[in-house]
Amino acid sequence: MATRREVEQRRRRLEEALRRSLEAGNLAAGDLLPPVNQYAQEYELSATVVRQVLYSLRQEGLLYTLPRIGTFAGRADTHRPRTEFSRPSYLSERITVDPALCNGIPTVRGLPYTAEMILERLSTGVNYTELLAEQPGLQREDILAVLAYAAHRLS
Repeated sequence: MATRREVEQRRRRLEEALRRSLEAGNLAAGDLLPPVNQYAQEYELSATVVRQVLYSLRQEGLLYTLPRIGTFAGRADTHRPRTEFSRPSYLSERITVDPALCNGIPTVRGLPYTAEMILERLSTGVNYTELLAEQPGLQREDILAVLAYAAHRLS
């Protein structure tokens, strides 16, 4: 078990790494950060401590969070998320239309999950982790692609 001092050192290391990435442009405005659990594993911290670091950086205006989607670099009021999920070529790889599957309604990677079904489940308050658990074969990137697809269709 890590001592308080070790946890504090790891926490500072994570915060400094994120600041350096932001300053160097490795994390540009609108870039999606990895999930909390990934940072927790990498820095051997609890998810709570990672969330505290992200909260601190959000308070400084360096990051923003969109509920059920993730944390992004930059300020929410001035930056539009810039993720690989919004690229048309990426969307066409993830969101497919096959007349033989679901009557030609857009689905995820040819799986029997329609974009509409995923959006409906999210709108009921199911978070993406729960959705992944209940839909075998579905990936986090699929859900993000569905959200980007919906945003593209609305714009």
